[in-house]
Amino acid sequence: MSNKQILKGSSYKSQRKARQEPFAQRLLGLISDPAFIKFIAGDDALYREIIKPIDEEARERDETFRQTYNGKINEMALEFGKDFLTKDAQIDWLKLVDYVSKRADVTNRPAIKAARIRQARRRDGD
Repeated sequence: MSNKQILKGSSYKSQRKARQEPFAQRLLGLISDPAFIKFIAGDDALYREIIKPIDEEARERDETFRQTYNGKINEMALEFGKDFLTKDAQIDWLKLVDYVSKRADVTNRPAIKAARIRQARRRDGD
């Protein structure tokens, strides 16, 4: 394959497909193409040297995200349990429906009070 074909194949996609993809996605597709990087740099190993650190960082960030996400899910489940589960770990549907429909005063619960205080502080801080 000639250098001209590599450049043309990397940078020019069919017009229909190119219009459907956002510019950033098209640009990323271009610069992440090993053939294009070899054409620009003249080095086969450069692609691996660029991608490997990016891959490692992405994996680290993914793990951090997963830990944070799982922690937040656990925190929400704990708060739900405190507010809407009976002593025998069954959902108190009446209390939950009343809370969702705002029919009962369940705002006296500590977790709900704390959440409202946090919301007010964020609102006042902005």
